Amino acid sequence: MTLPSSVRLYSVRRSLPPLAKKYALQMLYVLAPLTAAAMEEWVLDEYASKHRVAIDKLLQLRVFVEVRDR
Repeated sequence: MTLPSSVRLYSVRRSLPPLAKKYALQMLYVLAPLTAAAMEEWVLDEYASKHRVAIDKLLQLRVFVEVRDR
């Protein structure tokens, strides 16, 4: 049985930490790919651990994908 996309999206969104939700929503308005370094510029040092947790969760759920330069 395959779930409707709206149900899958709701399930993914519910499993995201608050900062990951913020990142995912911000990405809706970004027209070009964004590097990890550029995203890290948004983060204050005191929130680096929360940033890493958010990014890890987004990668785990395949909301974000890692692309390596060749």
